Amino acid sequence: MGVHAPAEFRILTGHAHMVTARSCMEVIVKAGIKPDPKQQDAVQQYSVKHWCQHLRKAVEEGATLEDKGMQKVFEQMAEDRVVNVWKGNLGQVVFNVAAAGWGLLEGGTKEDKIKGLSDIVRKTKEVRAFPLSPVLALLTVPCLLISSLCFVRAFPLSPVLASLTVPHLLVSRIACFS
Repeated sequence: MGVHAPAEFRILTGHAHMVTARSCMEVIVKAGIKPDPKQQDAVQQYSVKHWCQHLRKAVEEGATLEDKGMQKVFEQMAEDRVVNVWKGNLGQVVFNVAAAGWGLLEGGTKEDKIKGLSDIVRKTKEVRAFPLSPVLALLTVPCLLISSLCFVRAFPLSPVLASLTVPHLLVSRIACFS
C-alpha cells in the first residue's frame, strides 16, 4: 500500500485556500453591508485578518479565478462600506493582494478578470491609513537612482500594482553606467 491517499481523497490546497478566501470575503462583505457591532465575532475577526493571505496562497498553489462569483466579491470588497471593515489590515492587504494579482497575471489570467483585485489595492491607497513601505514608495517615481552609477528604467504596469503608483510604473530594467 502506498504512502499517499488515492486521488479522490486528496485535497487541492490551492482550491481550498481559494474557497477559504472567498468565504472570508463574503463574511467581510456581509459585515460591511449590514454592520452589527454585536457581530464582531471570531469568524469576522479571522476573516478580516486572513482573507488576503488565503488568496495569495491559493494563487501560489495554482488556483485560478474561474469562479465567476469571485469578480463580484472583489467588486464588493472595494466598496467604501466594506473597506471600512478590513481597512485595519491594509499592510497585509496590499502585499498579499498585489502578490496574488501578479501571480495570476504571470499565470496567464486576463487583466479584466483581476480588475477587482486592482480596485482593492487602489482602495488601500485612497484610505492611506498606513505609510507606503520603501519598496512600494520606490515604484512611485519614474526613474530611481540606485547608486551614483545605476538607475532603474520603468514602464507602464498591469492593473494590480499600477494602482499603487503615480504615474503607473513597474521597474523593468536596470541600466548601470561606468
